[in-house]
Amino acid sequence: MDRRNFLQAGVSATTLLGMGRTAFAQSGGALRKIVIGTTSGNSGATLFRIMRDRGIFEEFGLDAEILSVGDGNKIVTGVLAGDIDMCRASGFGQVLTAIEKGAALKVTGGASVLITQALFTSRPEIRTLKDLEGKTIGTGAPGALLHNMTTVLLRKNGIDPDSVTFVNIGSSNQVFRAVAAGTVDAGPSQLDVYDGQARFGVHSIADFWSELPEYPYQASYSSSRAIRDKRDTLVSCMAALGRLYDYVQGPGSRDSYVNAYVSATNGDPRDAESQWDFLHRVKPFDLNLDAGKVDYMQDLNLEFGIQKKKLPVDQVVDFSISADALKLLA
Repeated sequence: MDRRNFLQAGVSATTLLGMGRTAFAQSGGALRKIVIGTTSGNSGATLFRIMRDRGIFEEFGLDAEILSVGDGNKIVTGVLAGDIDMCRASGFGQVLTAIEKGAALKVTGGASVLITQALFTSRPEIRTLKDLEGKTIGTGAPGALLHNMTTVLLRKNGIDPDSVTFVNIGSSNQVFRAVAAGTVDAGPSQLDVYDGQARFGVHSIADFWSELPEYPYQASYSSSRAIRDKRDTLVSCMAALGRLYDYVQGPGSRDSYVNAYVSATNGDPRDAESQWDFLHRVKPFDLNLDAGKVDYMQDLNLEFGIQKKKLPVDQVVDFSISADALKLLA
């Protein structure tokens, strides 16, 4: 798939830089171009707006273009086609299955290692997971992150996933709109709405981060070609993301986060404050990703029948990228 076709396949491209250059550029250093893919959503849009506003990419010598994509499968396509150098954060179960089928991809580090979502419903009679039996749940496609993590949540709580009907809605934002409209009975969504549930006519049934702390939510990944040809740029990008994560999970970023959220999403400041409070309290972001978490995802893929055999860890990861990025931050 060439770049034009990729962009026409449901991807919006936004160059998020263009403000004043930092001391790096002013000193004569040439900024290195990198294209970063991310799944669409309020959280990602807010994080990248903060990076633009604070010049974090330029601090690490980068000229970054962000491609906001409707689902993780499109990011995999873009990375393999060479249109995307790095996926910042996405569910990586489909990355493992792609590698098994011969795709030259590697998981390079962690992103949100805890699931920053809750399961919502607008039905007043649904109060527990057990009440979902016989109901519809909006997620992504079978095998995608939203579908897999919801299936695991149900099973862990003794609910047969076959007792519900999964509906492929798309991204978590799209799922939440379907839940609020009553198109589906329940569905997972991100936490900017968590403290404002009454305003949207919804309530949460379960919190993924506390129910499934063992589930690695999102990781970063790149193609083997990008790792070979742009390794230093990828390391710098991971370091920039590490700088961002430290900042937004620290005590002094509330106002910056709220302003960025409102600017990037045209959303309610109360929702931004809710999301920031969660990030500050739970601290889900981490460049480190334990190899055991990768094995956990492979085991899930094997259970779901979307992966045929378990691969050696060194065939699916290259954690030297995140390790070297952390050295830049030390």
